[in-house]
Amino acid sequence: MEAQIDADTAAIIVNNPSNPCGSVFSQQHLLDILNIARRNFVPIIADEIYDNFVFSGQTFHSIGSLSEDVPILKCGGLTKRFLVPGWRMGWIVIHDPIGAFNQEVRKGLTCLSQRTIGSNTLVQIYKLIRIRSKGMFIIKPNVF
Repeated sequence: MEAQIDADTAAIIVNNPSNPCGSVFSQQHLLDILNIARRNFVPIIADEIYDNFVFSGQTFHSIGSLSEDVPILKCGGLTKRFLVPGWRMGWIVIHDPIGAFNQEVRKGLTCLSQRTIGSNTLVQIYKLIRIRSKGMFIIKPNVF
C-alpha cells in the first residue's frame, strides 16, 4: 500500500468490515495502515457502515478508536445497522486530534450533507427521538 502513495494521494480509504465477503481487518492490520498514513501524512476515510455485521468469531475494531494522531473521517449510517433500506440517514464522524481537517474541509462536508438527497422528515424525527432517549429506538405517537 505504501508504495502506491504519491504526491497526488488525498486519503487512504479503509472499508472495514467489507461487503459482500464479510472480511474484518485485525487490530494489527489497522495499526499497520495507521502507521503508513502517519509516515506519509495522509488522512483516512473509513467506511464502517457494516460495523454491526460481523460473523461470530470475528472482532470489529473501529480505526478511529486506534488512532492517536492520524486524522480520520468515519462514515456510518442507519440503513445497514437497522435494516431500513431507503431511510438515507448517515453520518460522518470527524476524528481529528491534530487539526488537519481545516475549516475548508469542514465547510465542504457541511455543503455535501446539504446537497445529498436526505431522509424524509419522519425518519429525521425518529432519529432525534432515538438520540434523546440515550440510544434506545423509541417511537412516540405524539411527536407532532
